[in-house]
Amino acid sequence: MKLTETNFQLVVRYGGIALAVSCVAAIYLVMRYVEVYRDATRSVAQAQQLVLRQQALQGVLQDFAERAKTDLKVLEILQRNQLVAVTASNQPSKTEGVKP
Repeated sequence: MKLTETNFQLVVRYGGIALAVSCVAAIYLVMRYVEVYRDATRSVAQAQQLVLRQQALQGVLQDFAERAKTDLKVLEILQRNQLVAVTASNQPSKTEGVKP
């Protein structure tokens, strides 16, 4: 394509608009990527915290399970909490049976 006066005028007239649109699109894509990356990082951090909590609770539970063999009070507490957990898991949730 030869650069004539008409083509030059078209580039001057619409080139700035095309450049502005491409800059806005690039900024939008970068911002979107940063947002997705931030959300993913937050999700990974939450998952790691949950794993650490689960490991800590598992250690405490194992410790109490070992003590329950010799300490009747600890055994009573564990059995009572186990009964509460089983009862809570067997009760229907409030959203069951509700039609959307």
